[in-house]
Amino acid sequence: MQNTDGNEAVIPGAPATQEDLTQELLYDSLQTGSRMRKALLISGVLSILGFVGLFMHFASGTSDHTTWNFYAVVYFYVFSVTMGIPMAGIGLRLARAQWRRPTSRSAELFAIAGPINLIFFIPILLVAPPIEGRNSLWMDWALAPWFPDIIMMVLLVGTGLAFLYVSLLPDLASVRDHGTGRIQSIAATLSRDWNGTKSQWSLHKSALGILGAFYITAYAMTHLVLASDFAMTLVPGWKDPIFPAFHAVTGIQMGAALLIITMYLLRRLGGLGRYFELEQFWGYSRLLLALSLFYFYFWWCAFILFWYARLPHEQSVIALFVSGDYSEASVFTRPQFLMFLGAIGFSFILPFLLLMWNILRRSIVAPTIVGVIVLIGGFFDRMRLYANSWSVDQVGGHGLHHIPEVNAPTIPDLFVLIGMVSSILFLYLLVSRVVGFVSLWETRQALLLRFVKPWGVGHASVVIKPE
Repeated sequence: MQNTDGNEAVIPGAPATQEDLTQELLYDSLQTGSRMRKALLISGVLSILGFVGLFMHFASGTSDHTTWNFYAVVYFYVFSVTMGIPMAGIGLRLARAQWRRPTSRSAELFAIAGPINLIFFIPILLVAPPIEGRNSLWMDWALAPWFPDIIMMVLLVGTGLAFLYVSLLPDLASVRDHGTGRIQSIAATLSRDWNGTKSQWSLHKSALGILGAFYITAYAMTHLVLASDFAMTLVPGWKDPIFPAFHAVTGIQMGAALLIITMYLLRRLGGLGRYFELEQFWGYSRLLLALSLFYFYFWWCAFILFWYARLPHEQSVIALFVSGDYSEASVFTRPQFLMFLGAIGFSFILPFLLLMWNILRRSIVAPTIVGVIVLIGGFFDRMRLYANSWSVDQVGGHGLHHIPEVNAPTIPDLFVLIGMVSSILFLYLLVSRVVGFVSLWETRQALLLRFVKPWGVGHASVVIKPE
């Protein structure tokens, strides 16, 4: 099988040996070159813009939540992408997919975005209109929504960081034993008493399974409360039990798309092409195709109920999130319709039309391009949901009185987007300087499960599945 990267055909050679893994993943990949130092410096400086934008928003006032509509768009977009990407690694780990082993670390490292998401979530709680008068999960509970939502966010972030730490333990011990300098001292502090005994490995495997299951549960529950409290209950007459599931699934879809892009960048710029091969891109492209189909399935299941019921308040919901204000003659002058067109086109239609072809799925460049398309579609989708729902100034009631105008994004919104993305990138790159982008212990285990023999002009791998 040829490992195609664009128009370049690469004949696969012999896989890495244990010595190669130690050299490449423990020594070479942890070296901080000029390119990495520039990336750390630039992302660190740009991180400040997020807090500048936040300060500018607070300076303009918090009494009118409609002026924060694009802040909500930016926040829930970044939250959905970054907190959904560890699900790709966790889900495939629980499914015992052996091909995902080299990619698990790259996915799990995005759990480091949790504290950033938690910090920028606080303004959402402060600015959102009070729960009184709104249909909500909490039935006018005095502590809602801030108390249960903060609890769910802390549980999600804490579980993600705990899972990441447990996953890093064996590699931290390897850096402790073979590294040098400041990185070695950091790894020694974090690895503590890990010695790789049989009981420790058994406990390690169980802990990953339990924490992975907890993360999946916390992820689903957090999307339930956030999507309900900060989107659905802001719109009078919007009652949709499918929407939280749609919100969670689209987060995983965007996370899988970002993971594919991350693999491509690490392959082209990080010198890790040996670990991010055709097999990994092919596997994630199939997952991305399934998630794109899920996007349409969940959206259609909700839309069809509103469409056929045709009640006045349900027609208002369709106008707000799909068709736009019916009083405007042309649909192409309605911002709501343009948002919907971008969301459905980039999140479902284009990914489906491209990934339905096996020749494109079984490549490296095509899934990466589709990943970029899906991220664009995800932004349109979050804009469709949050720019419109946060533009509603009517709190309470059984239906919308009118379709509100959508406030345009502002400079502070752009600063917050750049700052959040840069903060997460900075932490991601910083942690990778200690443990690398590829898991040494998982890749070593994968090597033990492969029997390699010559096949034609290349090599063929026979994979053993012990479980």
